[in-house]
Amino acid sequence: MQPAFGARQAGMGGAFQAVGGSVMDLESNPSHLARVKRSKWEFGSSFHFPTIEYYDSYIDQNPLKSYQNRIVESPRAVLPYLGIIKPITENISIAYSYTSRNVLPLDGTMHVDSYLPERSYGTRVSRYMIWPDKHIAGISYHNDRWIIDMDIKYIPWSESFNSSKFRLEDVWVRTPVGLETNSFQFNLNWKNQTVLALGTQYNWNEKYKTRMGYSYGNNIIPASGVSPMLGASIAHHLSLGGSITWNDTSFHIACEYGFPKKTVGGKTSDWTLSHSIFSTSEIHPMQYSYQKSMSVFSIYLGLEQYI
Repeated sequence: MQPAFGARQAGMGGAFQAVGGSVMDLESNPSHLARVKRSKWEFGSSFHFPTIEYYDSYIDQNPLKSYQNRIVESPRAVLPYLGIIKPITENISIAYSYTSRNVLPLDGTMHVDSYLPERSYGTRVSRYMIWPDKHIAGISYHNDRWIIDMDIKYIPWSESFNSSKFRLEDVWVRTPVGLETNSFQFNLNWKNQTVLALGTQYNWNEKYKTRMGYSYGNNIIPASGVSPMLGASIAHHLSLGGSITWNDTSFHIACEYGFPKKTVGGKTSDWTLSHSIFSTSEIHPMQYSYQKSMSVFSIYLGLEQYI
């Protein structure tokens, strides 16, 4: 759950709602695009290096049935941005914004019992994800030296990630009673999230600025909602950043770290039941366990030029 997008916002832990002055206000509060007194262009990119670990195991008296799996993924993400700001009005110190939800189609290919030759190529799967809406409110104080900002964000994840349903092109999914179907559903039961972000910027002089910030968001994924097919949640983020300005050009940089967070899967979750029920007489949820953890280190770079 990315708390910030641009280098200036990241340097303050994502607390930028009532500060503004960046093209990345489009993500949090477009009304702040009006606070800049001179036209300028801005571009930059964030570079994310998360580490996601998934582990599960099944323990049986028969060692041939026992197994352990451990998957460590280190995906890389580059998120560039580019924009132009034109001045309209004076800055404000209290702000609110709302971002509507979006429907994301996630059709693709799924492998089921791929050890069977006739199923080795996989089958098409249809699925969509509803990305939730978002409310953000912020307040800031600033003088010649300091900018201090506090933001509160509310995201109703429970309205979009209560369950996840997959529909396959082929009838390949076997149920505990022996029948096969082309659809299955995981109950996720994600929780709503409130994020508190605090950030500050200190202006040493007209050339150098330093920033630091912290954000906290409650864990949105309960034990019943842990799944290797969906992301993980990080509660604590800490960031440091700064800027160098010369003439009408500014270079921004920030580093952000999301502290490791581990969530253990529940014994009654759909994921556990799908891996521990083999028939009406073979039900062994206590023999299966799984967990997921995540941490992330991110670097943000930005450059802006008054025109």
